[in-house]
Amino acid sequence: MDGPVIEAHRPAEPVWGLAVVGVHPDHRGRGLGRAVIAPGLAAADTEHVPAFLETQDPTNVPFYESLGFETIGHVRLPEDGSPHWAMLRPPR
Repeated sequence: MDGPVIEAHRPAEPVWGLAVVGVHPDHRGRGLGRAVIAPGLAAADTEHVPAFLETQDPTNVPFYESLGFETIGHVRLPEDGSPHWAMLRPPR
C-alpha cells in the first residue's frame, strides 16, 4: 500500500516507466542491468519523454544515477518504514 505518500512524487506528465529489473547477485557488475534497461531509455529518448522509476533498495540509487536518473522524491513508507525513491531521467 503506497497511497498518497508515493503518489505525490509520481510525475503528472507522460513518462516511460521502468518496471521491475533484477540481476542475480552472482551476475552483477557485468553490464546486464544496463543491457536490459538501455532499449527502454533509447525509446524514451526517441519520443522525447522522461523515464521514471521507483526503488526501495538504496544500493540501486547510484546505479540509476549513473544512467542519468535523478531522485525527485524520497520518503519512508508509513506502515513498514521502508525507504522509497522516485527517480526521473530527462530525455536526451
